[in-house]
Amino acid sequence: MKTETFRGKDKQDLDKKIWDWMLTHGNFVVEKTHPMEKNVPIDLNRPKGKGVKMVPADLVSIRLDYEDSN
Repeated sequence: MKTETFRGKDKQDLDKKIWDWMLTHGNFVVEKTHPMEKNVPIDLNRPKGKGVKMVPADLVSIRLDYEDSN
C-alpha cells in the first residue's frame, strides 16, 4: 500500500490538488481516506514590510492510502 499526502490552504484547494493527481496518476484504487488535519504554520513571525510577497500557508492536509491496480 502507498500513501500520498496533499497539503493546501483550504478544503477546496485540497480537492483540486487531489483531482489533478487522480487525472495524472493512472490506474489505482483508494483504500482509505484519512480525516483532514489542520496544520499550524511553523514560522509565525514572517517578515512584514513593503514589497514582501506573502504566500498563503498550507493550513490543511489529507492523506490517501492507495494500491496500484496495474
